[in-house]
Amino acid sequence: MKFIVLGSLCFILIQWISEAQAIGIRFSHNGVEMEYNRRNPGDRSEREYVCECKCYSKVLKDGWDCCDCPWTESVCFPGDVMVTVEPDNQIKMSELKPKDRVLAVTKGGKKVYSEVRTFLKRLQEDLAVYLDVITVDGQMISLSESHVIFSSSISNSSSFTSTFAGRLNIGDYIYTTDNCHTDICSTQVKHIQRTVRQGAYVPLTEEGTIVVNNIMASCYSSVDHNLGHLALTPIRWYPGLLGNYQGEGYSPFVKALKMIGHLILPEVMQYDMTLNHVTSFDKSEF
Repeated sequence: MKFIVLGSLCFILIQWISEAQAIGIRFSHNGVEMEYNRRNPGDRSEREYVCECKCYSKVLKDGWDCCDCPWTESVCFPGDVMVTVEPDNQIKMSELKPKDRVLAVTKGGKKVYSEVRTFLKRLQEDLAVYLDVITVDGQMISLSESHVIFSSSISNSSSFTSTFAGRLNIGDYIYTTDNCHTDICSTQVKHIQRTVRQGAYVPLTEEGTIVVNNIMASCYSSVDHNLGHLALTPIRWYPGLLGNYQGEGYSPFVKALKMIGHLILPEVMQYDMTLNHVTSFDKSEF
């Protein structure tokens, strides 16, 4: 009898854990409750196909059904992260404007205020999936998987390399301007989680970098930082090339450059969104 009771409890526990892991990120869009649950591409091992996005409906028996995800291509920052503008004022990314001078970091690791030349993307109402990268000292930056950030595998390293946020691992070091004895210092990644946030912003500074939530990041995504900085030199020099897309929207010119880059660049120099690069999540959220 004890074995039967114990077996039943184990079965219930396993079922509960399975259901908990199946629940993704829940959010509301246009009054509809939705759920986002990313899975590894090509994985068909589950008994039932798991949709990337589900919508809740009272008409359906189980309440949930597959539906289109309501977000833009996420290669950017959300609107609720903070940046520092000259002289030393913190504002939301959504409040940042072209010609503002925003805190950035030079190649030599020095803090500098750099002019926002334009926005490569500025979509205020769109939803997107982001990574919240959280450090051991409680700092957090939110950015898309394919966005470029600067990291090192060694603490207090004076040399940093550009990498994609989706390739960061727990234990890596990223760079902050907060509570440092020098202009920047390293802080260790403790946790990474996916979130759904509003807004999609890609400011382009003269320096090519930007400090977001006190953490150093690149202005570029999908390709290596140095390559992105070189390729977008014409836009940094002549932001008028983006025409009416400087203050709002997503320029077809930028889309075309990105498409060409994906066609001609080797895979090691670009980010493939079809792969699930991030392997260091706290899996309890999925």
